[in-house]
Amino acid sequence: MKSFVIDQGNTVTKLAVFDKGQITEVKRFSDPNAQFQIQDYILSQDLKNGIVCSVRKNKLVLGTFENSVLEFSHATKLFFKLDYKTPNTLGLDRIANAAAVIKMSTGNNHLIVDFGTCTTYSLVTNGVFVGGAISPGLGMRYRALSHYTAGLPLVDMSQTALQDVIGKSTEGSIKAGVEAAGLLEIDAMIEKYCSLYSELNVIGTGGNMPFFESHLKSTIFAVPNLTLLGLYEIYKYNEF
Repeated sequence: MKSFVIDQGNTVTKLAVFDKGQITEVKRFSDPNAQFQIQDYILSQDLKNGIVCSVRKNKLVLGTFENSVLEFSHATKLFFKLDYKTPNTLGLDRIANAAAVIKMSTGNNHLIVDFGTCTTYSLVTNGVFVGGAISPGLGMRYRALSHYTAGLPLVDMSQTALQDVIGKSTEGSIKAGVEAAGLLEIDAMIEKYCSLYSELNVIGTGGNMPFFESHLKSTIFAVPNLTLLGLYEIYKYNEF
C-alpha cells in the first residue's frame, strides 16, 4: 500500500510518496500556505495513510486525513534511544535523520550534517543519538548581515559558488565571509568529531547539500532525502 511522508521545514514543505518502502515521488512546496495544494495532491493520488512532521509554529493541518495520519512529535515511539538532556527540545528533523541512519547503516559511529536553514550536526553511536551542534545556515548568515547592519546588502545566495577568502567588493567580501569561512568551519567541525570517534561515517543532507558536497575537503556520503526516509521508518515502527 502506498503512503505519504510530509516534512514541513522552516522554508520548504516536502511530500514524498512511498510504495513498498521506496520513494517514488517527491513534491516540494515553498508556499507556507500550501495546505490545500497538499491535500488535493494526496487525494489525487488516492493516498490513505501517512506521517506529518513540522518544525513550524503554524503546523500543517490535514483535517480530511486526521484519523489516518500520524503527527510526529516528541511523544511518538522510537526504536532507538536519545541520550540527550532535553529530548523535548530536540529537533524532530534531527530525530528523523538519526532514525534513517540507524536503519540504513552498518557501522557504529555516524555524524549527520544537515545543511538546511540551520547547519546541524547529529552524532549517532551504537544506535544511540548522543547529541551534536547547531549553527546558522548559509541563508541565515546572509540575512543576519543585512538585517543587523545599516550598510550591508542582502546578497543573493542563488548564485552561490566557491568564493576566495579575499573579497574585492562588499558583496564579494560578504560571500567570502559566508561561504569560504562557512566551508572552513564545517570542515573543522567534522575533523573535530573524527578526532573523538574512530571510523566515523559522515552523512550529509539538506537543501544546501550540493554546494557543500562539491567544495568540502571532508568526505561526505550524500543522502538528499534522509529526513523523509527516517520519517517513513518511524511511521512503520508505530504501525499507524
